[in-house]
Amino acid sequence: MNKDKKQLLIFLHIQKTAGSSFKTFLKKQFEKGRIWFGRSYQVKRIRKNTDLDCIGGHFVYGVHEHFDRPYTYVTILREPVDRVLSYYYFIKEKSSSGKYKRSIDMDIKEFMREYKAKTCNYQTRRIAGGKLDLELAKKHLVEEFSFVGVTERFKETIYLLHKEFKFPNLEYNNRNITKNRPQRQELPEEIISYIKQNNELDIELYRFGRELFEKKLQTLTPEEKEELTTFLNEQS
Repeated sequence: MNKDKKQLLIFLHIQKTAGSSFKTFLKKQFEKGRIWFGRSYQVKRIRKNTDLDCIGGHFVYGVHEHFDRPYTYVTILREPVDRVLSYYYFIKEKSSSGKYKRSIDMDIKEFMREYKAKTCNYQTRRIAGGKLDLELAKKHLVEEFSFVGVTERFKETIYLLHKEFKFPNLEYNNRNITKNRPQRQELPEEIISYIKQNNELDIELYRFGRELFEKKLQTLTPEEKEELTTFLNEQS
């Protein structure tokens, strides 16, 4: 690795964690040509592009290996039950998805069995580089990620990242919000339990990620905490 080169910011976008909204925030922080979003198989095309300051996409941890320069990751985690429910209902209403026709008549258990990779400990797999390894995922979050955001506290996530990287503004747009889904409390407890049983690693990873998030909040100065409160009030 050439340590003299500028650090590359890598956004590891986990599906249904408000990543599409987060992407609009990142796009507002960099000049055109300095930021790129795509898929893992496309990364080889841009690995020699030294103009890039930030890349993002539905990657697994490890995409940095394509680049000969310093790097750091950021990501957003979501409470696992809500993420699975959001993904299920998102696919059910997205007719352009390749999964739509196959999924339209599936209940959530059938859907999870059919798309296990996306609904069972998916967040752990992504952070651990495709492996079902909770401890490795935790290690990566601590050692390789400058910042871990939380979907349920998205506005605070935006503010903290703004401070972490000294970004110029706090603007973002809401994207890909699943509209037609029931509230969690409206679903049978059996369904909630089933999702939990199949996402035990993600539940622990999310708990761990929230701890890291809280620690970041505690580093804010009194002035920054006041600024955050003002930002939250403006967004409410």
